[in-house]
Amino acid sequence: MAINKNPNKTIPPPISIRTAFQEINKSLDQSNQSKQMKSKENNPDIDSNSRFEVIDLTDKFKEHSSTEKIYIFPSEQDLAKYAVTKLINQYGKNARNSKNFSISPSNCTISTDVKQSSVVFEDVTANLEINIKNKVVKSKGMIQALQMRHSYNVILAAETKKDLINIENAYLKIIEYNNFFQGKSLRFSSSGVVFIPCPNISLKEAVLPKKIINEYKLNVIDFLTNSDYYTITKKRALLLYGPPGSGKTTSIKALFSLLRKRKITCMYLTDDTFRKHSLESVFDFINKYLSPCLIAFEDIDLIGRDRRNGNGIIGSLLSVLNGVEEYQKPIVIVGTTNRHDVLDDAVTRPCRFDRKLHVDFPTTAALRQMFKNMTGLKAPEIIQQSKDNSNKLTGAHIKEICNTSKILAVKNKCEVYDCINEAVKIIKESFYLASNVSGFADVNSDFDMDMDTEEKAEDPAIYDPFER
Repeated sequence: MAINKNPNKTIPPPISIRTAFQEINKSLDQSNQSKQMKSKENNPDIDSNSRFEVIDLTDKFKEHSSTEKIYIFPSEQDLAKYAVTKLINQYGKNARNSKNFSISPSNCTISTDVKQSSVVFEDVTANLEINIKNKVVKSKGMIQALQMRHSYNVILAAETKKDLINIENAYLKIIEYNNFFQGKSLRFSSSGVVFIPCPNISLKEAVLPKKIINEYKLNVIDFLTNSDYYTITKKRALLLYGPPGSGKTTSIKALFSLLRKRKITCMYLTDDTFRKHSLESVFDFINKYLSPCLIAFEDIDLIGRDRRNGNGIIGSLLSVLNGVEEYQKPIVIVGTTNRHDVLDDAVTRPCRFDRKLHVDFPTTAALRQMFKNMTGLKAPEIIQQSKDNSNKLTGAHIKEICNTSKILAVKNKCEVYDCINEAVKIIKESFYLASNVSGFADVNSDFDMDMDTEEKAEDPAIYDPFER
C-alpha cells in the first residue's frame, strides 16, 4: 500500500505513555478553560467544573493490563491504522498527536480499493470508553499508536485485565469487520498488497475440457463457498500444465470473476512477488487476513524447480504448500506452468498439489467456440478446415486474430468480418513457433515459407502453425 508522507517533515522521537498523558492533560487544562468560558457565556446553566480529562492510568499499569502489537508487513500496517482510526472515532476521547502533542493526530492516506482511499491516524494517543453490549459499566483505557521506521506499534492499556480484554476484543473485531482486502482481487507489489480490476469472464467463455471444469467446481468453487468441506482440510491445490496460450491464465481469470461475485478474496502471485517479500510472510498475511482465498500462482516453475539445480527458495515453497503450520481458514492454490517436467518431485506430490491437470491445445470445436465468443462471427476457414487442430492453434492465436480483425476494421472503416482473412495472414507471418523451445509442443510438419530448401534443412525446428 502506498502511504503518502512528507519526506521533509522532521519527526520527533516517540515518548512514553506516561509523559504523553501528562502533557495532554496540561494542554487540556488550558483548552478546557477557554471552552468553558465560551460555553458559560452561551449556556449559563452548564456546570463550569464539569470536563472530561484524559485518563492517566500509568501509575496503575501492571504487566498483565497492557499489550503492544507490532506490525511490520506494509499492508498489515494499513489494516492496523484503519482499525485504530475506527476505534478512536467510535470509542475515543480527546485524541492527540503522540509525538508533538498538537490538537490533531498526524495522519496519512491509504488506498482501500481500486478507486477509493481513506485518511487514517498515523500517530495518535487517546483514551477509550467502550460500552460492552450496551451495559451501563464501561471499560476504560487508552491507546497509543506510533509510526516507527520499520513498524507500526499499537499499545493498548487499561486499569484491569478485564477492561484490557474488552478493549483488545473491540480492536480485533474492528480489524475483522473492516478488512478492506476481503472479497477483492489483489496482487502483491513491492509496497505490499494492491487492488487490481476484476476480469469479467465466465468459465464457459474459457472453453475448457469438461474434466477441468468439474475439478474447478469441486476443488475451488464448492470448497471455498461450502463450509461442510472445512472440517476435512483447509487447503486444496491444483497444478495446471500445458503449452503456452492453451488457456491456463484465461481459466484463472474466469475463477477470479466468479469468486469475486461471491465475495471470495482472490490473490495473484508471480515470482516477482518474492523479490521483495519472503514467501512465508506473504502466505502468513494471506492466512491471517485474506482467507478464505484463491491464490493464483503463475509460472510456478520459476521458484519450484528441482533443488538439484540450485533452487534456494524450494524449502519455503514446500513449507507453505504442506508444512507443519496449518491454515486457519480455507485456501485454494492454483499453480500454472509450461514446464511441469522441471518441477521438484516434492512439489508435485499429493497433499502439496492434489490435482495435476493437463491443459492441452484446444480442439477444433473449442477454437470455433472461442472465435464465436470473442466476435459473435463464424470462424475463418483456417479453423473450419482444421482436423483435430493439426495446426496447433491456441486460444492466444484466436484472441490475437480477433483483436487484429477489430483494429483493421476501425482503420479501414468496415465490418470486422471483412478483415478476418487479412488478420489471419498477418498472424501467420508474425508467429512461427520453435518446437525445441521450452514449453512448446514438438511438431514435425511441412510448411510453406519464403525460404529455399537449404534454409529449411538448416532449421527443421521452425514450423508454421497455420499451414497443414
